[in-house]
Amino acid sequence: MQRLKASVGVLAAITMTTAVVTTAPATANDQGVDTAVKQAMNSVALGTMKSAYVADAASGAKVVSVSGVKPMIPASTMKLITAFAAVRALGAEHRFTTKVVRGRDSNVMVLVGGGDPVLTRDDLATLAQRTKKGMGRNNMLGTVRVDFDDDMFASPTNAPGWEAGDMPTYISAVRPLTILGSYSTDTSRVASQAFVDALTARGVTAVLGQRVSAPSASLRLGRFRGNDVAEALQVLLPVSENNVSEILFRLVAKKERNATGWRDGSRAVRGLLKAEGIWVKGAHIIDGSGLSYRNRLTARTLTETLTLIATDPELRSIRNALPTAGQSGTMRNRFLQSPASCARGQVVAKTGSLPPTVSTLAGFTTSPNAPSRAFAVLVNDRPSSQTWSATSAAIDAVAAAAHGCSR
Repeated sequence: MQRLKASVGVLAAITMTTAVVTTAPATANDQGVDTAVKQAMNSVALGTMKSAYVADAASGAKVVSVSGVKPMIPASTMKLITAFAAVRALGAEHRFTTKVVRGRDSNVMVLVGGGDPVLTRDDLATLAQRTKKGMGRNNMLGTVRVDFDDDMFASPTNAPGWEAGDMPTYISAVRPLTILGSYSTDTSRVASQAFVDALTARGVTAVLGQRVSAPSASLRLGRFRGNDVAEALQVLLPVSENNVSEILFRLVAKKERNATGWRDGSRAVRGLLKAEGIWVKGAHIIDGSGLSYRNRLTARTLTETLTLIATDPELRSIRNALPTAGQSGTMRNRFLQSPASCARGQVVAKTGSLPPTVSTLAGFTTSPNAPSRAFAVLVNDRPSSQTWSATSAAIDAVAAAAHGCSR
């Protein structure tokens, strides 16, 4: 199964930088960065509702703040917070389990969703092959009906602040049984039909059944545990996959609060941030993807989360999944023009945007010859006279100033 892989070199650069901070002087001092960032934030392409916060990635010390504690709509930079919460609550090596158990009748089996956000048709084909062997061991003969159980999560609803039409265009109904890339109001049924098709392709006569709750202490016929949280992040962060983030948001809520509603996710994530001493004043966490217009984060909250990601080995999988400026993922077409082009290949970050005016960026600068800095830039009122590309270029210039190369 193919997955998006971030550059190992990016992780190495961040690790090298952390060491350099304690052993060598910076090539651009913090005062110079302060001035350069403030100048870059004056761009007309950023509008008037904007904020930025820059900190030393190794120590967490503030370098510069421009309205850095002003609550702003974060768009998809919210996914950095979700990624942090998922790794902290579940662990990067936590594996998702999708299983098939015997139903209440002899000719019925139940496909049970386990919250795997990156389950594919190939994974279901593997599960079908294992299930066929389980059927043979347990003398299941003839036509079988495949019911499905998605009770792991509460019944799906739209998050407060989602726009009409967001689902299923940009986000699926959030269920614990899905296929990666499937956008649907009933992902469980879509995944179950794909499983039925996989059984049929392997010579099993199977028909799709209905949504049920699997009987307790059921006989297991097969299971698939091939994907983990770190692998989910390698899909989530490079391409900003909304469905993956919302499933992780639910799993965090279940682990931390044993409930899976929107408020449960919000309280769980906020609690994890507070436990680390991260600034949460003004934060309103509504969903895990950043699709809600009611989300609010400060640039300081994002930056402090990033400094923790930069220094905590347990969070390595997040650093390793971020796309690189001018090279990969949603950052492929960023940092291509002056003055930001000087930082091409030396910034890893998460982008964010919501129409018509929200554009955001948060990540790290990386270089073996300068200190690594964490930064967040949030724009909530892109002027209508400015193009998206102009605002993106202006945000990139702020990040390059944080890097210390654009002055």
